[in-house]
Amino acid sequence: PDYYRAYLKTTFRADVHEAWHMGLYQHVADVSTDCLDTAFAVMNRWNAVDEKLVRRHGPLHSMSVGDIVVNNGSAHVVARFGFNPLDLQGVANG
Repeated sequence: PDYYRAYLKTTFRADVHEAWHMGLYQHVADVSTDCLDTAFAVMNRWNAVDEKLVRRHGPLHSMSVGDIVVNNGSAHVVARFGFNPLDLQGVANG
């Protein structure tokens, strides 16, 4: 189905546009950092120090390929290596 195809695109190619248009993304956390690499580390280590930097809005999983990170108004998608800039401005979610 459409959902599964969109999910595979996010997971294997970090192509999030179809999933975004389908409303499959939710804001689940705020991480108190301005560094994408630090946010990635915090969302994967889950130690007591890092947990203090996370404000949860919903159920979480480790940050991985296809997740969207917004930092100072700029969106990025987690890629297989690093982060790719993402233009979601003017794109309705859902």
